[in-house]
Amino acid sequence: MLRRLDKFAQGLARWAGVLAALALMAMFLHIVYEMILRNLFDSSTFILDEFVGYEVSAMMFLGLGWTYLRGELLRLDLLYEGLGQGGRRLLDLCSDAAALALTLFLLIHFAGTIVTTFRRGTVSASIARVPQFIPQTIIFTGLAVFALCLAARLLLRIAGQEPEERA
Repeated sequence: MLRRLDKFAQGLARWAGVLAALALMAMFLHIVYEMILRNLFDSSTFILDEFVGYEVSAMMFLGLGWTYLRGELLRLDLLYEGLGQGGRRLLDLCSDAAALALTLFLLIHFAGTIVTTFRRGTVSASIARVPQFIPQTIIFTGLAVFALCLAARLLLRIAGQEPEERA
């Protein structure tokens, strides 16, 4: 059962990672398009800063789960490498539990923000007038996938089952 949950979390993290990569490509294409407009046609979309900000947020939050599962989040290796097997296991348990608690806290508060923003019809101040619940929902989705990955790995560790090789 726990292994199935872990596999499900890995699948979601992979899809979120693909979306993060697409956000990177969209950012690159948007910047190139803006450069062409400005340099060749003396024009602009007037939304480059706003959309690049959305794309950076999407990359960062949608990539969290995948990055965690691959073991590529920042870690103090100096401390980690100095510990024995039991110390590493305890440090992994504690850090996963702390990260999950913080992520759940963020999810709860972000959910309220999204609902409020949606009800009020809040849009960006730019000419694009992007409904703000859209980028907020993307961030929320990335955090939710990350929380699921953390929970799955934490439950595996508590059950005494070490997670399989990182995704």
